[in-house]
Amino acid sequence: MIRSREIGLFNAYAFAAAGVLTACFWSCVMLIEGLGLRSLTENVEPYLAYNLISIGGLLLQLYQTDHSRVNILSLDFVQNLRLSISQTLHVAMALAIMLVLTKDLAISRFFFIVYLGVLPFVFFAANGSIPPGLSRVFFSGHNQTPALLVGRVTRVGRMRRWIRRMEKYGVQMVGLLTEEATTRTNTLQKLPIVGNAEDLESILSKIRIDMVILMDVPRSPEVLSRIITTTERAGVRMIVANNLSETFRHPLRFYRQFGLDFITLREEPLQDPLNRITKRALDVAVALPVVLFLLAPLALGVWLIHRAQSPGPLFFRQIRAGVQNRRFEIIKFRTMRCDNDDESRQASQHDDRIFPLGRMLRKTSIDEIPQFLNVLRGEMSVVGPRPHMIEHNDKFAEALAHYHVRTLVKPGVTGLAQVSGFRGEAQTVAAIKKRVACDIDYIERWSLLLDVFIIAQTAWQVIRPPKSAY
Repeated sequence: MIRSREIGLFNAYAFAAAGVLTACFWSCVMLIEGLGLRSLTENVEPYLAYNLISIGGLLLQLYQTDHSRVNILSLDFVQNLRLSISQTLHVAMALAIMLVLTKDLAISRFFFIVYLGVLPFVFFAANGSIPPGLSRVFFSGHNQTPALLVGRVTRVGRMRRWIRRMEKYGVQMVGLLTEEATTRTNTLQKLPIVGNAEDLESILSKIRIDMVILMDVPRSPEVLSRIITTTERAGVRMIVANNLSETFRHPLRFYRQFGLDFITLREEPLQDPLNRITKRALDVAVALPVVLFLLAPLALGVWLIHRAQSPGPLFFRQIRAGVQNRRFEIIKFRTMRCDNDDESRQASQHDDRIFPLGRMLRKTSIDEIPQFLNVLRGEMSVVGPRPHMIEHNDKFAEALAHYHVRTLVKPGVTGLAQVSGFRGEAQTVAAIKKRVACDIDYIERWSLLLDVFIIAQTAWQVIRPPKSAY
């Protein structure tokens, strides 16, 4: 019901906005004609076509996303300005395409300059005035819907923003039913507490209520069944706020498969085999040239550095945790002295185990280049969560219950956390949380463009290393 009101208001706004656009279009035509600058109405048919094309560009902008629909009654100055500019650009793009396709040389370019110059101001005024006006016409007086909230008092505070928005759609909260033992007579929203869930039937018989809103999914099936039966007998609408995300402490995804409804904690684009093939192709396309053309000359340069400052093995090899915590041997250029007696200790900013030019290798990420061999062997990806030492994995997992979610994909030479500034030594639990949050975010919204973006950001950080690189 509420969604229908929202969609209906938006559709009415779109119709009105198209009318405003048409009025602006022909006002500009009449203005230029009246000033004697051009004679535009001698051949009016092309202008009719351009008017329709303008409306098409506006509707394309409005209906390509739900963003405008959700916020159309709550636009602040900046949001309105952005929306107005976006609407004007879509209209201009539609007109430009029309001009290119028709190769129309007779139409007045001066008219288009005036029209597109005025349009953002017209849209700004329309966006700020039309939706509130329509709301008052559609959802005031007899069209208001008195609603009763059912649930915990604390949920009212969490739903405060939604409640305020619903008032603009004519939904007025008149009271609260709660099972909580409280002597308070008002909630955070100044709503009277009129009883508990068992009083629902008597309340519906005494007060005009058109809608019952359950702020939680009742844990007891009997309670839920009683509420459903009571509202249906009274002919009252009922909606339920889905609080499962709070129960699971994670945003949920819903999908239907083979006649059954399921929920999952996260989307994993890399479970799509085509996405995995695409990611693997990118890995090979990046790693193969690096190994063929860069690894050998860099290895020679690092070997010379070793001879001068820290003789010993060229490569540093260590067991790390990979996808699904499977162990593999990571390969890096050695940057620490051979007498390092504590390989499990994280490198710090002034770590005396690192020889002087080793700091340069670490700061510029040159020491990571051999890991492209791990990429070609399929143990790592170019982009993904950074692989940690086994000791650190165990330690971090104790601090964060969801730490191992990051191992759902292959570890990477670079990752979203690294280009987001979370690089270097993780000294606190808060720092670990931020890195893991980035890793999980990457898993949930992976795309080829995201990988390309992270690779480009990493390349820039090689040229201009961040302060956290050491």
